[in-house]
Amino acid sequence: PGSGGSGGWVARKGHFGPTGAQTVLCAAWLPSSGVLVTGTSRGLLLEWGADAQVVRSVRLHALPLFAIAASTEGIAVGGRGGRLLLWPADGSPLLASAARPVDLGQLSAGLTDAYGRCLLAADAPCVRALVFARGTLCVVTRSGAILQLGGGRPHCRLLLQSHCAARMPASSWGEGGPRSELWGLAAHPRSAHLFASAGDDCTVRIWDANQHRGTCVRSLRAPAHSLTWAANGSSLAVGLADGSALLLEPESLSELAKMGSPGAGEVTALAFSPDCALLAIGHADGQIIVRA
Repeated sequence: PGSGGSGGWVARKGHFGPTGAQTVLCAAWLPSSGVLVTGTSRGLLLEWGADAQVVRSVRLHALPLFAIAASTEGIAVGGRGGRLLLWPADGSPLLASAARPVDLGQLSAGLTDAYGRCLLAADAPCVRALVFARGTLCVVTRSGAILQLGGGRPHCRLLLQSHCAARMPASSWGEGGPRSELWGLAAHPRSAHLFASAGDDCTVRIWDANQHRGTCVRSLRAPAHSLTWAANGSSLAVGLADGSALLLEPESLSELAKMGSPGAGEVTALAFSPDCALLAIGHADGQIIVRA
């Protein structure tokens, strides 16, 4: 707190010492000692002294550390690569050798739809936030999922999932940065509780409004920019940014047919004929191609 009765705060510049300047991505106060620890983009956990200097550094990972959770229930650190490190909140030093590792990629592999496909888009979930809650650890991932870990044995429960930012090289982002838009949303024509969605994260998903969860997911080779059901519900058409369109079986999302003209630009609109015999494919360059 600031002095002189101003009620404000006074910043103090930290000194990294021998570790050199680091990009700090997360921070937490340890409950037992009140010590500040921070995670860096180089996979280091830094412990800070009262004089705003690093007094100890621990190499936990070769990849960035995005999240730290510290409470009387425990201490957890996570980041890119889908690896969590857990310690008890007993005041002992946070050493890499003393941590209990948890492989989120392995645990989340069991979160599958009825056809054995993992409901999470990434093989190794990138951890972006952590919080302890009533004996469990909640994990927020880059893909927009919230996982709950807890129990006497390794257990992973999917609380929430969603679409996320596109997984594309930074060189393809453009001026607006990474694209993370949802382009397609369509209600099932005959089942009021089902709907489909697709977007820039290269996935198409089926959702059940009654169960408040996703029931099926399929990864695509390119971002999806349009989506429509056949009037009889027999198939689902998805238009991709590479100019192609896919005809999918609506329950398993298995591919029934591939069509479109890759050289005509992204597919921005799709429409089935009333008898479901024809599919009109609209491209960004103005072409409309009708397929039987």
